[in-house]
Amino acid sequence: MVPAASLTPLMRLLLAALALAATTALAAPQSSSATAPRQSSSPTTSSSAAPAFTLPNTLTDAGPRANGFTVWHSAPVPASWPVIFSAAPPNLDLSNRNNPSIDSEPFVFTWTFSPQPNTPPQPAACTIAGMPFVSPCVGRVVEFTFAGAGDFTAQCIVTRGNERVGVLTVPITIQRPGSGADRQRATRREFRDLHPADWSRFVSAAMGLKALRIWDHMSLTHAMTFLNTSGGMPGASPRTSAHSSPAFLTWHRVYVRIFERLFEKILGDESFGLPFQLSTDHPNLAWLRSFRPSAASPYPLFTDKYVGPSGDLARGSAVPSGPFCSTNSGSSACTSKWEYPQRLGLGTTFVQRALGNATNVRLPTAEQVALMMDLTEYDVAPFDSAKFVGAFAMGGGPFGGMHNDVHRWIGGTMLNVRYSILDPVFLLHHNNVERLFYLWQKQHSCQVASCWRPRTSDLNGMADLPGVVATRSGLRLRGHMIDDEMHPWRIRHQDVWGADGVSDYVYADPKVAGPPPGNLADPATRGAGGSDKNSTRSGSTVFDRPSAAMTRWSVGMAGVLATAVSLMASVV
Repeated sequence: MVPAASLTPLMRLLLAALALAATTALAAPQSSSATAPRQSSSPTTSSSAAPAFTLPNTLTDAGPRANGFTVWHSAPVPASWPVIFSAAPPNLDLSNRNNPSIDSEPFVFTWTFSPQPNTPPQPAACTIAGMPFVSPCVGRVVEFTFAGAGDFTAQCIVTRGNERVGVLTVPITIQRPGSGADRQRATRREFRDLHPADWSRFVSAAMGLKALRIWDHMSLTHAMTFLNTSGGMPGASPRTSAHSSPAFLTWHRVYVRIFERLFEKILGDESFGLPFQLSTDHPNLAWLRSFRPSAASPYPLFTDKYVGPSGDLARGSAVPSGPFCSTNSGSSACTSKWEYPQRLGLGTTFVQRALGNATNVRLPTAEQVALMMDLTEYDVAPFDSAKFVGAFAMGGGPFGGMHNDVHRWIGGTMLNVRYSILDPVFLLHHNNVERLFYLWQKQHSCQVASCWRPRTSDLNGMADLPGVVATRSGLRLRGHMIDDEMHPWRIRHQDVWGADGVSDYVYADPKVAGPPPGNLADPATRGAGGSDKNSTRSGSTVFDRPSAAMTRWSVGMAGVLATAVSLMASVV
């Protein structure tokens, strides 16, 4: 051992730094409990750049006849929830940088599925390519809901012309009710409250799902809901399965959760929660009116550290930089390959944004959110966008534009609501809408079936209402009764209405607060209290903390640093 007195000043300083780092790492929380507190990072620290994240290998070996192909799938899932499959060609790049054009596909993929547990796969209808049900099930990405729970098999035959290229066979597990009780809860945080490494994981997972073409499939799922479900009644206003109707909030609750489970699966971390964006985090309406699209980004979200800035109006509002720009945008600053298929017929293949460019659009304020949260009825006749769900999600009048105006204010791809998920900011926005709905239900103890509207009794005398059908049990608003399935899934509204339906995730109170009224400073300013006035209505606080993966990293680093200290102190 070398006496401490003989150490040079530089070595003493290094020893002290290593010891402090080891102590700090060892003190990191080793539990993923939602109640484990950690002091919030400063804005600078929480938005600092994180190292690139490499996705774990979650592709499934597709058997001896796969010929280099693999399968990625979203199972295990609960009974009645869909499984999403992607046939992955050899050497697929999950970073989404070096794959062939998304519109080039030399192969045909034909799928079959077990009709019952422990039975061989057979041809079946699936949701694919924008059509509700297609049989046989053909496509590189397909979606299928198995009957019941247990062990099933999915098989995909890959052909090129008349040549059979490979046969892909994978086992699938569908969970029985209650079997996921030991599942870790996902914690959803405001994007600025994420650890930088967790934001890096969000981006990497999004790129992986894009490379697998699952993201494009999910855009088709959303677009399908705009089909008119009002029965073609003469003169009837169109009623869809997920918009301008009571189903809006529950349908999007499921949609966000399916996406979240996709993220969890590709990351190999069931505790990962999708981030949300506080749409009320701006100083005041005067500040919004003074904003110009050509000015600096009004929110930290719209910077290269997060989703990228507003688009270049001279280039068709193409987002010029950040993780979700595209080399197809013509920007020399962009190295990403976030693009979408030409076959969607959208006129472009890249994300567009035009922040604040729409006229007469105002983002909601915290006061408007508070007014909305005080409403007590879930919905009232005529059960369209003019009443509660409309006020809650669509906006208007004293309630602000909780949903529509955020889409309109961001503009570009978000303005094409059918395919707006092609801009990943959609997830942060709709996760915030879901957060408000989640808190509203808790505030009003409205997680019981009696709170749902409409009930059969609410439709008396409304036989002419668009979408209403007569049944033996009375009038029903097709697709919008609590026991109805949500198109195109087999999931019912009641499955996600009660407390059991939202038990897989929890919302952390955001630590972001906008500046006081009249202050035109950067809206990223953080208030002393730490949370906004609306997020405290749940009556509980969940502190920001590292994800489970980050906690494991901290503990591992503690061992490395402690070893370094020991070696430095025992120099011979």
